[in-house]
Amino acid sequence: MVLPGVSVIITSWNGKGLLEKNLPPLVRVLRNYGGASEVIVVDDAGTDDTEIFLKDHHPEIRYLLLPVNVGNGQAMNEGAKTSRHEILLFLDNDVTVTDGFLETLVPHFEDPKIFSVGSRSISSSQDLGPFQFPRVRFRWGIFWYYYEMLPPRWEKPVPVLFASAGHAAFRRKMFEELEGFDKLYGRFYLEDLDLCYRAWRKGWTSLVDPRSRVIHEAAGTIRKILSEKEIQRRQWRNRFLFTWKNIHSPSLMLQHLVWTPFESLLLPFIGKGVFTLGFLEALGHAGKACQRRRWVKRQALLADQEVLKKLGCYRENEDRNAF
Repeated sequence: MVLPGVSVIITSWNGKGLLEKNLPPLVRVLRNYGGASEVIVVDDAGTDDTEIFLKDHHPEIRYLLLPVNVGNGQAMNEGAKTSRHEILLFLDNDVTVTDGFLETLVPHFEDPKIFSVGSRSISSSQDLGPFQFPRVRFRWGIFWYYYEMLPPRWEKPVPVLFASAGHAAFRRKMFEELEGFDKLYGRFYLEDLDLCYRAWRKGWTSLVDPRSRVIHEAAGTIRKILSEKEIQRRQWRNRFLFTWKNIHSPSLMLQHLVWTPFESLLLPFIGKGVFTLGFLEALGHAGKACQRRRWVKRQALLADQEVLKKLGCYRENEDRNAF
């Protein structure tokens, strides 16, 4: 069997120290991979010595320096534009890959309906913890995603709402058809959820394969520059933008329009002011979301309810005997 080529795209901002730690395991894995591969480091207008480090220690790695800081989603898009292979593997610079992680991801793409396959994020090779993966529900007018848990030794691939772009492979042809990550969401948060939800609406599937494991120091860079309150406000802002762009069911949107004004008024009184701040900030971008909404609606093949049903509680939807 001829293995597909893999383009590994790593976005980084002043991440020389993380690259020093995490590139050697990746290079070793790719050396053992049977197909063609390349690594592209996209420097999002950083100011450290990343370029010098790569020239001195990893001259085989392609380096792309962006002139201005555009954020993670757009940096990944820029890397994808310069890539050569049919599988795009996105990694955050704080991700350490483990042996065998790639060999379990790539075979899934033999199924023509597979859009993306994510790796399982663990805290260390010795401590697996419960297997967590994203699912979805729509309640009180809000699109919620949450993490369901399975036993630590679970090894069966699971369909997921989205494969985290911090450690996931995507089929290039489908990625380009969806026009990649949407700049509507700014520098961070929900760009991977948006992309995978649009793929689900086209009848394409995203999985996480828990046999593929990476060690991830999640959100390390973001928390160095933003407070927790600012991060939560951005999450809520992008949640509203996602809803206005991607949810087309009249009944679900009616729920959203009825509930949101009351929630925005009441939640600050119980310490949830970030919800209202996020809503007010999202209103400034509502026009862009509605413009994108029309394009997404023309592309969609499945109704929102069909996707939500597929991605509800895994224990209710899947084979109970697996437990």
